[in-house]
Amino acid sequence: MMRRRILPTGLLALLAFLPGCFAEDERIPALEIPRDLRAARLDSSIYTHQTYFDLDKGQAIATHSLYAWDLSFESGDGFRVLLNSGRLMAVAELEGATFGQPVSAPPASSPLWRWDALSGNLDSTAFGEWGRWDQAEPSSLGKVYVLDLGIDANGAPLGMRQLSFGDFSDGHYLLRHARLDGSEPRESRVPKVPGRAFVQHALAWPDQGALLLEPESWDLVFSQVRANLQIPGTETFLPYLVRGAYTNRQSSRAFSLGQELPFDSVDWELSQTVFFDERIDNIGHDWKTFDLEGSNLYRVLDDKIYLVRASDERLYKLRFVGFYGPDGERGLVGFEYQRL
Repeated sequence: MMRRRILPTGLLALLAFLPGCFAEDERIPALEIPRDLRAARLDSSIYTHQTYFDLDKGQAIATHSLYAWDLSFESGDGFRVLLNSGRLMAVAELEGATFGQPVSAPPASSPLWRWDALSGNLDSTAFGEWGRWDQAEPSSLGKVYVLDLGIDANGAPLGMRQLSFGDFSDGHYLLRHARLDGSEPRESRVPKVPGRAFVQHALAWPDQGALLLEPESWDLVFSQVRANLQIPGTETFLPYLVRGAYTNRQSSRAFSLGQELPFDSVDWELSQTVFFDERIDNIGHDWKTFDLEGSNLYRVLDDKIYLVRASDERLYKLRFVGFYGPDGERGLVGFEYQRL
């Protein structure tokens, strides 16, 4: 026969009293991630300015004139030097030349002319390896280049300079440039700046050193850049300018989903099935098309969808919705995006 164990009356009273002695568990609200559709439009035309955009902040964090700089110097661990491709700049290496002596520019059709890869690949820059980089402070190889400065805002040529890099020392690049006949030589020292991936420099103002035009952190830059069309059967390329959106080679990535999916159907699960490579032009410029037979205006392909993995690792879907401002000004890009 099972015996019942009866608790003393005093203990029962104590157990009834104890719950009132402890604070009630605080209810923690579920984490809500803002997923509202966000819209943005550039305030400055992509034809004349470069605009850096932060998707989380929902705003442009820096804008500057496309013509404010010529060269961009790597400020992190590397020593690459980039061209301002939005001005159709190019460079040609001259064999056996000596800086300061008269030189001639190669013909426009010469295969000696080079430019930075549209993909943003840092192993495919126009200058290439200008020095010995396998040491703490690279020493110059003494190469002499002809630098085509491209065009101004009106499409007029800005001329050419001969250019050579000196040894990197004391945290500074050394740059020498002059007219092709060797006159008007100038020298610039451009420092590396902690926290910046690249710093910019204008040849016309050598004393300014580094221009901090590119912000420390950003997701997309809207700009015009150089593209090239190869003439079939030749080594000649015809340069032309395209305008689009490009990711941060240091931290953000993009993937084009094309035009087959409705915007509302793109979700986080789908974003886990794609591969984000390091090309900076995965968004690029082909989200619009030019109407040659009708309006002679750009038509935005608003059904073309992109995935963007931002610098903070957050995922977004994005589409473009406009290319003109309220008054018809071209290049005021409009887009919508939503966090996944």
